[in-house]
Formats: sequence, structure tokens, C-alpha cells
Amino acid sequence: MAAWRSWAGDLGGRGAAEQTGALLNLERRGGTPIPAGARPRYTPKMKKPVPVEPFLAALEHPLKAEILAVRAIILGVDPRIAEEIKWAAPTFSYKGYFVTFHLRPTAYVHLVFHNGAILHDDTGLLEGDYVDRRMAKFADMAAVKAREADLVRVVRAWIAVQDSAGA
Repeated sequence: MAAWRSWAGDLGGRGAAEQTGALLNLERRGGTPIPAGARPRYTPKMKKPVPVEPFLAALEHPLKAEILAVRAIILGVDPRIAEEIKWAAPTFSYKGYFVTFHLRPTAYVHLVFHNGAILHDDTGLLEGDYVDRRMAKFADMAAVKAREADLVRVVRAWIAVQDSAGA
């Protein structure tokens, strides 16, 4: 409470009980504890979700055809897989985010499997020994086609892990 007491003079002479009530009401709603009548310093704006189809239509990437093919493979594994634009790229989820395109590299299609370390990958598709992720890379359409079955197995493994966890 001491942090907002300096604003008390800006509240038009209202009593301490009225000021405290306004603060508590705001806190109950999940807001920042700013007394009624005081001007907030920052008001966050909610971003509108970006639809995936227009995002991909506007995407300029030398491997766009490969990106679309990988997307189709992932979405084709299970109808419960959802897709949205998150972190400025198509991101797929099933009981939580599990893979995101990393669109900055232009020499290959780059997938980041979040928490990929929990997956047992005997296909060799996933790369890296990071604590929190694994990567998959496709250099061209031939690589996408050659590794399609491996990608399907990895996505199915993610679904199985999530289902067994009861998430």
C-alpha cells in the first residue's frame, strides 16, 4: 500500500477507506493496484490473433512450398492438432504447444520442438541436446518427402506422451 500512497493527494480528498476499497476491487479483478482516479502509466493492449492462412499467403520465403508441405504433414497426423500464429510463425499444439516453425533461416525449413527432450526419437529426425527443445531441419522438398514418415512418428510420439501424462 505504501507504493500508491503518494497518489492519495490526486484522489480529490476521498477518505482512506474509499481509496482502499477502490484498490481492493481492482486487485480482485486482476488489475494493477492503481487507485480510482489515478491515471495508469501503462495499459496493455490485447493482440488480435493472426489467422494462419493469410499469414502464410503473405509469407515470403524461398522454401515456402516446403513449409506448406511440412505444415500439411503435421496437421494430417491427427485432427486434434491445432494451429495458430505464435512467436511470429505457425505453431502447432496438442494439449500444449509442441512445435513451431523458425522462419528466419532461409537455407532450410527449421522446426523447433518444444520440450522435445521428452521424446524418444529413434528416427534421427530431431537434432540437438538442449534441455528444453529439439530441432528438425529440411533442406528441400526431397528432404521433406524422405523424412515424412519420421516426422509423422515424432508428432505421434508427442501425442502419445501427452495422452499418457493425462494432460
